[in-house]
Amino acid sequence: MKQIYILTIFTLSNFLCSSQTFVNGSFENTTANSCTYNISNSTFNNMMNNTLAFGSYQALDIQLANCYIPSVPNGNYAVGIANNPSNNSQGEAIALELTIPLVSGNQYSLSFDAYSITNFGPQGNLLLGSSDTGNNFGIEIYNANTISSQWTSFTFTFIAPNNGTHITVMPVSGISSWNSIDNFVIESTLSVENINDNKLFKAFPNPSSDFIQIQGVTSQNNYRIYNVLGLEIKKGLISNNEKINISNFANGIYFLKFDSGYSIKILKE
Repeated sequence: MKQIYILTIFTLSNFLCSSQTFVNGSFENTTANSCTYNISNSTFNNMMNNTLAFGSYQALDIQLANCYIPSVPNGNYAVGIANNPSNNSQGEAIALELTIPLVSGNQYSLSFDAYSITNFGPQGNLLLGSSDTGNNFGIEIYNANTISSQWTSFTFTFIAPNNGTHITVMPVSGISSWNSIDNFVIESTLSVENINDNKLFKAFPNPSSDFIQIQGVTSQNNYRIYNVLGLEIKKGLISNNEKINISNFANGIYFLKFDSGYSIKILKE
């Protein structure tokens, strides 16, 4: 039997990322000190740091609690974006700057909160995109179905369609709507912080050609296996000393991730 060992943190070009987050994901870095409504793109951009407004319907809002919304999910400020089809506009749109660009083909998890304000019109949904410039919507990654007069938390995973520098948000076209948004958080599902010198779980033999056996699992754990592009290859439930069949995997590097947060790099040969 090959020597049992655990592979430690390493650098893999175009795969593992530094800590991924938004520069101003909760809109707290702003010069606004009161509820500010119906402002132009340029005024918004001057007041809200690291967030760019680029839509053609220019009436954005920087909101506090009790300004058409009952509360703010994180911090003091939220942003309101609207759409008015009667103006023949594409709606308001913003681009939230990322600390580092996405890596095309990698998998990410993104969460945010949205509130559909129906004081002056119907409920309307939101589109999220990945843009490599920050002044256009880019490529769609998610369609959020908001709920009238209620904060709703959204969490989804996506494969980056480009090396996006910004995550964009705009209303679904064709509907007169008004939504508040806040609390944007993003992370790589295979970030370097989670590929650790694992003191709990052991996988052997590693490398392997047919199976890996897991030791150190004190209770059943959900697991997922990803390839170097961040694509999920296999998932299941594992107990201590159980084996995972990898005989049908192509030779190469994979990442075994547990719901508990620990991950192990494995090598199929």
